[in-house]
Amino acid sequence: MQRAIAACLFCALGLGSATTGANTGATDLGSDSVKYYFSPIVVTAHRVEGPQREVDATVSVLPAAVPRFLGASSVHEALAQATPGIYVTQRGVMGFGVGSDAAGGITIRGIGGTPNTEVLMLIDGRPDVMGLMGHPLPDAYDLESAERVEVVRGPASVLYGSNAMGGVINIIPRRVKEPGMETQIRLRSGSWDTRVIGLRHGANLGSWDYYITGTGKHTDGHRPSAQFDGQNYTYRLGLRPDQRLELSSSGYVADYRAYDPGPISKPYPDHWVDVLRSGADIQMRGQTLFGTGVVRAFVNYGRHNIYDGWHSIDRTYGISAYLTAKPLTGAIATLGADFTHYGGHGLNTKTRRDYGRHYITQWAPYLHVRQTLAGTLIASGGLRLEHHQLFGYEMVPKLGLVWEPMHGLSLRLNSGKGFRSPTIRELYLFPAPTPTLKPERLWNHELGLCAQWRNRLVVDVTAFRAEGSNLIRVEGKYPNLRLSNSGSFVHKGLEWDLTWQPAPSASLRLFGSLLDPDQQTRYAPKRRYGLSGTLSHKRWDLAANLNRVEELYGEDGYREKLPNHTTLDLSLGYRAGMAQVILRLQNALNAHYQLMLGYPMPGRSLSLEIGTAL
Repeated sequence: MQRAIAACLFCALGLGSATTGANTGATDLGSDSVKYYFSPIVVTAHRVEGPQREVDATVSVLPAAVPRFLGASSVHEALAQATPGIYVTQRGVMGFGVGSDAAGGITIRGIGGTPNTEVLMLIDGRPDVMGLMGHPLPDAYDLESAERVEVVRGPASVLYGSNAMGGVINIIPRRVKEPGMETQIRLRSGSWDTRVIGLRHGANLGSWDYYITGTGKHTDGHRPSAQFDGQNYTYRLGLRPDQRLELSSSGYVADYRAYDPGPISKPYPDHWVDVLRSGADIQMRGQTLFGTGVVRAFVNYGRHNIYDGWHSIDRTYGISAYLTAKPLTGAIATLGADFTHYGGHGLNTKTRRDYGRHYITQWAPYLHVRQTLAGTLIASGGLRLEHHQLFGYEMVPKLGLVWEPMHGLSLRLNSGKGFRSPTIRELYLFPAPTPTLKPERLWNHELGLCAQWRNRLVVDVTAFRAEGSNLIRVEGKYPNLRLSNSGSFVHKGLEWDLTWQPAPSASLRLFGSLLDPDQQTRYAPKRRYGLSGTLSHKRWDLAANLNRVEELYGEDGYREKLPNHTTLDLSLGYRAGMAQVILRLQNALNAHYQLMLGYPMPGRSLSLEIGTAL
């Protein structure tokens, strides 16, 4: 049975659930307005809803309320705060940019790609990547629209195909689940003329519901030529004509201009990107004679203009369908198929070089089965047959076990394959088009333990070993660059997440990871530790987040070592009726550090936010 606890940091970026109470009034304006659970319901790991304790993969669930309270305004900022096994590159106050040297790169257990092509971003299960480059655009993922974020640490290619080699990040949109309506507005102002305004509104009217959000962001940046301006808009619509059928649609538009100040040794005077991203889907979910069926059609679109003359239009079209049935007692089987057609057109308006139009089609059937044995053991297995129009077929298997020998204790074991096909950029565009590249491959093996005691203490520990080959690497110096598939590698490590709730109004959380990334050391820290805490008293809420990063390198092969660093962020909130005021002190220790080679991060900064429910 699910057990509610009232500690904000319990799920701040780790073990907790995304389940919340009714979405009414001042939901998540105060830290005590969100409820968290020891065994949340998750959807990403198996593509169907199920208790986290029955999942053989390692899953973190991030309710958006807590990172938002600590000052995060984007999903990537939330991931950077306190997710074990994950590292996110940042270069300033706000804005990530685009390109191989841009910020917003994610590594999960040392796997990420340059740019970020080995971790798949999903929006409510819909893949979202730039069609030509094969990577996500981090400035497109605004936290205001998210109810929660689910992170699968480790390959998920059996269900999601290419790009899910290192893991999956799934953004679950907000919605009003109970009859009623909510409207909220947030205004934030801080150092370096940083301003954020966020508005969201949603309603549940019985047979249908809707939710819309809008966010505007601006900062001058803490360095010259580091400004950012952006707008994000999202929607979600749901219709339930009867209990057996649900129709829904969701989408987003992100329009932003970001500046790259360059490394401190060679500042850039006017390096900018102007980007428009959008995506939408239509989904039908219904009960059939054979089980629950889901069909989704989706489209992604992007327009990129860059200071050096690059201009591109990219598009992705796709259809995803699956059926979940219970063919035997204790068994759950999911049979599905995916079809994707992606690509675009790129050219340089300054050099007048036309890179042409390129499109690629992929499709795949897959099967995933779970079987409960003797009440305490769940065995699972999956198989995907991916077809790429250039590389042919790729077989992707996966096996897993979950054992619950006693109440409050579970052990999980899984072994699975991940892969990534080369992108259109790597094959045909730049910096060195190489049509002979082969898909990257990886096998991951992990053992995990989760234990809880008396609704006060929960511990999750995971040990893993990943063996891979054919990582695509860039060699040489521009303009004499070359892309090639590297040899084999082994990543291994340990992750832990411990949360203690001494009282209903207080919590402490200790998390960390140890990683041996072999020679793939670029932005894959060997040691990372964190300590977080929250305290609520009457109308006051206090949150603190301490991070320590050691042995971080800016290049592979243990080259360009960055200084170890410790950062501390503090947030103090006061609630009065339907309104809340939050004062934030970020980098309270005024640490001098870099998360990317050559890009010093901001020193101590202040911000003030006022939010109210209308």
